[in-house]
Amino acid sequence: MSWESRNSPNHSGPRRRTLGVVIHSTRGGAPSQETEYMATLNWFASSGSQVSAHRVIGHDGDGAIVVDDALIAWHATDHNAEWLGVELTEPTINDPYSDEQYAALRGLLQEWSATYGFPLDREHLVAHSEINSQKTDPGPLFSWEKLLQTEAPEEATDMPSIVDSLNVIWEKLSQIQADSSASTTVKELAEDAKQKGVVEIKKAIGLQ
Repeated sequence: MSWESRNSPNHSGPRRRTLGVVIHSTRGGAPSQETEYMATLNWFASSGSQVSAHRVIGHDGDGAIVVDDALIAWHATDHNAEWLGVELTEPTINDPYSDEQYAALRGLLQEWSATYGFPLDREHLVAHSEINSQKTDPGPLFSWEKLLQTEAPEEATDMPSIVDSLNVIWEKLSQIQADSSASTTVKELAEDAKQKGVVEIKKAIGLQ
């Protein structure tokens, strides 16, 4: 991704401390993502709007630096003095966020976390709607799990059941080998199966 500089006059500062980040979405109702992005930058560039954010991230993952990170942007009223603010373009509440936006936001948050010393958790990363009951952004389509990469891990393989199954198979092969009525060819096939089984088990547990 890349950042362009689009300075807004709507700021004060500098911040005395940084507690975390407020995540917003634009909801300007533009007919396209590109139009939404440009309209947001133009709105923040107007002194009459009296609003801004530190960064804006477009649908393609590229973004703009609107207010210097060290200054106070006007994005969250009472939280302005101690919180950074970032806007994700989302023309309407029904427009999904892109993988590129998540990746760009994740990288930005990691950068800010390293610079200002706050952890990347839900205490220090908040939705606009969580600090202002009159707001609904970033909304129901925003995935905190995807952002923080905390999706539930896949269930661990049930090793005891696998071992039990292998023991049964091994016992059956051994019975074939011990059976005096079994032909030499059948016994050789059983031994071959056992040896191949050992090889595959070693591969599965990383020993080969």
